[in-house]
Amino acid sequence: MAPADTVRFPPDDECVRILDNVRAAGTPGARVRAVEFVVPTGPEPHMAKMMDLAMLAMATGKERTEPEWQALFARAGFRLERVVPTPTPVSILEAVAD
Repeated sequence: MAPADTVRFPPDDECVRILDNVRAAGTPGARVRAVEFVVPTGPEPHMAKMMDLAMLAMATGKERTEPEWQALFARAGFRLERVVPTPTPVSILEAVAD
């Protein structure tokens, strides 16, 4: 799996396992950043929604909303501190180890 696909394509349990390993290698306050799609919750069109449908049809992963990212990071001992939109369809997620 390519580095950029580490937490997007696997199902939640595999993502948590990956993040658990990252957390175990760090210390409290350590930061992890991910460049990922964040699915908007409103009805507006967005590339993340199209990718989510494609992944539903062809893979075991999914794109996630901000609350889903918060929950995923929390399961691995991280707190999602901020989501930084970019001029592209992806955002930068920054989480801090508890």
